[in-house]
Order: sequence, then C-alpha cells, then structure tokens
Amino acid sequence: MQEADLGLGTTFERIAIYGWLESVASRYAIHTVLDGPGDGVAGIPGIHGIPLAQKGCCVTVALDNPAEAALARRAWAAQGRLDQGDFICAQGLPLPLPSGSFDLVWNFNRLPFLDPQLLVAEMARLSRRYVALVVPNRRNYGFLARRLFHARTGLPWPYGNTTVMHPGAVRRLLEQAGLWVLETRWLDVPWWPDIIDPVAWLKAMIPGASRLLSGGRRDGYRWEPDGLPYFDQAAYADLHRRMRRLSWMERTWPSLLQMPFAHHFAVLAVREDTSA
Repeated sequence: MQEADLGLGTTFERIAIYGWLESVASRYAIHTVLDGPGDGVAGIPGIHGIPLAQKGCCVTVALDNPAEAALARRAWAAQGRLDQGDFICAQGLPLPLPSGSFDLVWNFNRLPFLDPQLLVAEMARLSRRYVALVVPNRRNYGFLARRLFHARTGLPWPYGNTTVMHPGAVRRLLEQAGLWVLETRWLDVPWWPDIIDPVAWLKAMIPGASRLLSGGRRDGYRWEPDGLPYFDQAAYADLHRRMRRLSWMERTWPSLLQMPFAHHFAVLAVREDTSA
C-alpha cells in the first residue's frame, strides 16, 4: 500500500477525475455514494469521495483492508469531512450491503482486476439510480510502449484485463446489466504517456542506453494524507493554475483528438427503471 501520492502524473490525474466527479454531482441528483469495491489508484487509497463530500454527499468507501481504511480516514479527517464518510473493509463480491442503497455507485480502475460482469452486476444491484466506472484507456499512445517494455523485459503485466479498457466494452457491460449510458468522457488528458518511466523504457529497449542515462528523474511532487492539494484551490493556487495550463487538451480539443492522449475514460449510466 502506497502512503503518499507521488509525481506530476498522479497530481494531474486526481484533479482531472475530481473535476469530473464534481460535475456529475452538480448535474444529477446525487446524495449518497458508494466508492468501490477497492481502489485502483497508484497512491493514497479511498480519497476519491472527498470532492463528492464537498458537494454535500454522504460517501461509503469500500476498501480491501483496515490499513487502507485507516489511511483514508486520516486524509478525510484532514479535510474536515470524516463525518460524511463511512469506511468498510470487504474483499470479493458481493459486498455486504443492501440492494439499492446509493444514488451513485462508482469506482476507479477496478474493472480490469475483477470479473467484469459480476462487478457491473453488483454495482447495478447496489445503486438505486447511477453507476459509473473510470477505466484506463488502452488507446493511449503509451499503451503500446508499455506492452513492448513488458515483452522485452519479461516483467509480469500488472495492469489487469485489457479487453475492458475501451468505452465500447464498458458500454456493453452496463447495458447487459440493465443500465442506459448517459455519457462517456475522456479523462486525464495530458501530453505525456501513462505510467511510462522514460529512463527505464530506454534502458530496456536500446542496447547500451544504460551507460548514457542516469536514474529516474523526480519532479518533487509528493503529497501526504494530511496535506493533499486537490481539495483546496485557494491554499494551492499556483498548483491548480499549473494543472489548468497542462489540461488544455482536455478542455479544448474535440473528443476524437483527445482519445490517443487520454489516460482514462469515464462512463456514466442510469438504471433503465429510473429517470435521469
């Protein structure tokens, strides 16, 4: 378990996804939320619900173990939102929660690591209205580079089932579970590729490159649970201004041009037996 958020990429990703969540909470009638099961983030687990709590939602966070829940509580407490969060530990499906308990059931990057049909069916069971998934985008231009890196090095593939990493696959899963897709959105759209360490990649792919390249570069971005910048634009104004400048493709480019740069995509659906 990682106990801090590291790097520019994680910071950019968080702010992009939280902006979308805030938009969803503003446009739809959402008061109760389930975030889970588990958390696929490369950083502090269980904090995605904080921007929804800032919008007035009560959020249940389902994590894999007590250590993750304790770290999440620490971050929620630092933001003064602990009274709006409920934390449960559960592994496997189904979750020990009643059907139709939440206005929105969503999770980040869990679809590639669980049985896709079982997961979506369980999310639909727990939701009284909306279901959303945020999933890595296999059409990102860095995806092939990542595949080549693992083929060359023989390192195991740690990113899960790639067949669900495109919007069409997620749409079909949601429709099979009796849900109607409301929107699909490319998220986390910077110019750099996703989860590629350029130095490690060049060392693996180019013979002799290790003699010319130093170790991985650090950009200085490190955020502890007690000092997260995502939820306070006033206190971290310079950081948020930089993230906005870097998000120009996400803000201004049409969807088709965003696709090869997007690290993730989001699909929001509604139960067919309710109205949006």
